[in-house]
Amino acid sequence: MSAFTDAMGQLAAGVSVVTVRDDRDDLGVTISALMSVSLDPPLVLVSLGSRGYLSEVLLRRDRWACSLLSSGQAAMASRFAAAGRP
Repeated sequence: MSAFTDAMGQLAAGVSVVTVRDDRDDLGVTISALMSVSLDPPLVLVSLGSRGYLSEVLLRRDRWACSLLSSGQAAMASRFAAAGRP
């Protein structure tokens, strides 16, 4: 079993943080809509609002990260979910 398959198997209805590096800053947002689309190649689908700055940056970048959070990482989820955070 691949690491991707194992990770997706542990994500029942979890919360994740999507991050991307911009020229000026690293950006991130908490999401609750993440699902596996394909195992070969490994692909995931995330749902984001299309009018935000993060969406704009994601369209310009070819690399981003998605961190699957555990139940003990509520503080991390809250940090990336807060509006207007630094």
